[in-house]
Amino acid sequence: MSPFPHRRTLLGATLAGAAGTPTPATAAPAPSPTPSSPRAWPIRANLKLEEELPMLEAVLLSIHVLTAIVFIGGSAVATSLFPRYAPVATAVPAGPSALTGSAPPESGERNVAVAAALHRISRGYAVIALIVPLAGIVLASVQGRMGEIWITVSMVLTAGAAVLLATQIVPRQRAALSAPGEAAPLRRLSMLAGLYNLAWAVVVVLMIARPGAQG
Repeated sequence: MSPFPHRRTLLGATLAGAAGTPTPATAAPAPSPTPSSPRAWPIRANLKLEEELPMLEAVLLSIHVLTAIVFIGGSAVATSLFPRYAPVATAVPAGPSALTGSAPPESGERNVAVAAALHRISRGYAVIALIVPLAGIVLASVQGRMGEIWITVSMVLTAGAAVLLATQIVPRQRAALSAPGEAAPLRRLSMLAGLYNLAWAVVVVLMIARPGAQG
């Protein structure tokens, strides 16, 4: 037995390294994926999506707000003004007008042409305003807010306002233009227009306050 065993061990390790035999060593770190390697593709896709999401949200929000201001605001104003300009049937008083068979001029601000234009705005703008809830739903989905209470309440109020306009306000406007009657139906139409505008006012408050929003 050699009196210097440690020298034999060192000599064996040196000869093994010279012969090309691998010696135990610390494992080298795995190479990081290069931008051109397939392993880097998901990373690049996620980074690109994160860069595009804010731009998409900005576009959707712009469409949502602008169409709401122009088309929902326009229909709200038109429904409010229609009862003021809608024609009202007036009785022909006794006197010269009765002899000639001509009706007296319309009193106040009532104008059939203006009322007809307001009716077209109420109906046409409301159809185009469907872009508003569609853009809002897509935007809420992108932001992950579809389950929040203010989004749900806003959608319910929007649906209610649309049903009120389609089933009550527009048909009553059409009837007032085709067969002018007394002023009482126009007063009821004005009340319905007030409810329609109130629904949109509550939706605007919800969009600003955002009760129940998460983050």
